Amino acid sequence: MPRVLKPTIAKTLIAISPFAVALLMMCSQGSVQADPPAESVEVTNSGTIAFQNATLETMGPDGRLEGATLVIRDGKIIAVGTDVTVPDDARIVDASGKTIMPGIVDPYFVFSSQGASLGGGGRGGRGGRGGRGGFQQQPAPTGGGFRRLSEYFYPYGIDLVPFARSGITTANLVQSGTGQSAVAQVLPDDLENLLVQPDGFLFAAVTNQTNSLNFVRNGLNPQANRGGGRRGGFGGGGGFGGRGRGRGSFDANDVLLQDQDQQDQDDEDEEEEENTTDTAELWNQVRAGDRPLFVNVNNTATVLHLLKALDDYEDVNVAMVCSGSNVFEVMDNLSGRNVTLILQPGIDNVPYTTERVNIPRMALDSDVPFVFSFSLNRGQINAHQDDPMFVMSMLVKSGLPRQAALNAVTIGPANLIGMEDAVGSLEENKQANLLIFDGDPLETGSRLEQVMVEGRTVHEN
Repeated sequence: MPRVLKPTIAKTLIAISPFAVALLMMCSQGSVQADPPAESVEVTNSGTIAFQNATLETMGPDGRLEGATLVIRDGKIIAVGTDVTVPDDARIVDASGKTIMPGIVDPYFVFSSQGASLGGGGRGGRGGRGGRGGFQQQPAPTGGGFRRLSEYFYPYGIDLVPFARSGITTANLVQSGTGQSAVAQVLPDDLENLLVQPDGFLFAAVTNQTNSLNFVRNGLNPQANRGGGRRGGFGGGGGFGGRGRGRGSFDANDVLLQDQDQQDQDDEDEEEEENTTDTAELWNQVRAGDRPLFVNVNNTATVLHLLKALDDYEDVNVAMVCSGSNVFEVMDNLSGRNVTLILQPGIDNVPYTTERVNIPRMALDSDVPFVFSFSLNRGQINAHQDDPMFVMSMLVKSGLPRQAALNAVTIGPANLIGMEDAVGSLEENKQANLLIFDGDPLETGSRLEQVMVEGRTVHEN
């Protein structure tokens, strides 16, 4: 069913007594006349729609525009500005009092078996092929377990509605452990077309344990990685490594089981060889500086170990997911490095104290690039679906410049994941991924009224 864009800010239902009705009718005969109801506008991803008299946070060269017009057609933006000629076939939406900004781009959206989950199939572990389950939370990488998300992506188990309601329109999907991400558009009603960039970025969750850090060290310096061997193979003592069955007297069933074990082992070896080839190419791109490496670090020591590993690789760009308290302790070490921080938006505490600190503002003052990931705090998403920019407003009120805050959820992460030509700003020929607020999105109390992805309404409030 097509959705409807309602130009009115809100509708309030009031119970009125018969006497009050009569009184209102008498008053209506006076000089004060009620405004006619605004016409509802049907919104799909086809046709032409013109939003007029809006405040536009373009996040592009035009900056913030007041009393502006935004025209979209067939899911794309075709005109932006204060002096726009509206096409004759356009449906007009009066957006007076409203602010339109680009959809939120989340650069590190973790899918797991809980919360937002990939209800997808995928091959299981050593025990055999898995069915259609979810991505399981995985331990820190030990050199194995690499997965390309696009190969195991099953969209029908995903509940995207909470994230669409919070204004997230584009997301770089990752899982815990190691693998290659995939970029998705948040389209709850079009699950078959979620992935827009299946071949995403190399990512790893890293701790300060040696086997975890070695995933990065060996990737940066493949000549140092000479260990390892077959993951299965024949076990010692006459048993097959896969099932560990003894090899006593001849038995037809044993032969069949051994054949199946060998087939399983061959399949695993083939998969490992494919993963090794894929991983090598991804690391080549990382070392050349063509694509960033996404790492999720769990403490200050891990940050320092990673920075040490990067000393000899000046071209490598790292997108680092890190808590605010950890960043506070290593900010001086991050300055001047090719590191972009991925932060959970919010006010943090100075470690071991109750003193509050604005880490994004500190990063800005230290010339350390940063972007925000809303999905790092799922509770925050659920608590502020009507006003998803609330926490951003707190950062702005405590010293973060307005433009820096908006940049960190739109064009900044779009640049980080290589989607800047399609999303992240309100510019001609870009996708019509829009958030429509009933006021300034960084003012306390402003509500998110509508979310559009490729010109389609995916949420209305």
